[in-house]
Amino acid sequence: MTQANENFAAALTEQGYPLKQEIFRLFNTGTAREKLEWQIEKSDVSFELPNHYQAHVDFVLKRRSDLPGFIPDNPRHVVMKCKRSTLDYDCWVFLKNNKSAHEISSNRYLIEYAKAIGRYPFQFKHILKSSCADQECPVFDNGIEMRIETAFNRHKPASSTVAIEDALNQVILGQTGLANKLHRTNTRMFQLIPVVVTTAKLMSAHLDDEKVSLGDDKLEPRKWVAINYQISGGAAQFFEEHSSIPSSIAQQLDSRRTVFVVQAEHIQPFLEWLYKKNL
Repeated sequence: MTQANENFAAALTEQGYPLKQEIFRLFNTGTAREKLEWQIEKSDVSFELPNHYQAHVDFVLKRRSDLPGFIPDNPRHVVMKCKRSTLDYDCWVFLKNNKSAHEISSNRYLIEYAKAIGRYPFQFKHILKSSCADQECPVFDNGIEMRIETAFNRHKPASSTVAIEDALNQVILGQTGLANKLHRTNTRMFQLIPVVVTTAKLMSAHLDDEKVSLGDDKLEPRKWVAINYQISGGAAQFFEEHSSIPSSIAQQLDSRRTVFVVQAEHIQPFLEWLYKKNL
């Protein structure tokens, strides 16, 4: 392979192209396609939001309409962002503080759905539907990218949050952009589920209340996790315009939505799990 070809292959990998192609193959070839309850509605979607916010997501999925239980007036959409890990930070660790266990939302999924009010052209009321998390997909408070040390990167910081924050923010803005589009259709109700697919290894940890320590808990590998993410100003402003008035200052300040983060090798079983969950 020539140097130019090697550089081109590295550039494609850096942009996550092989990961997107793998997902395309999953939905379009073999027995996996027959087993999946989802289908690709659109790929490579860009959204222009108010106040010049922009977002790009890789896939919008919808439930297959040829399967039993499909409800035309209540479609579920998955908004999916693919994110390749960096070479230096190839492990994403998701954290839960023990103190957060006392919060109602710490062990619950917070999924957005919207319901039309009145006649067309509809006004929509957006609601965060809360449901109990299960052991297969626990909820965490935040995440970091952990450095996998090599002889070439010992001078770099032990952690980063750049890739995780970018992926979470983009998929939430993409979710907001899709909601804005759906407002202009004759859809009376919809549910939007943000998902980040990554090549990074996923792990989880619980921090001790008294000190920044893992205590007796160790890092635990995960196939997929949920994170209740504090959404950005652009998405929050859009959400507030279509929601009921908060009942407290705490509710006003706490604008979170659940994002599911999936290790790329486990995307098919995750989608099967998601289909069965009544979120």
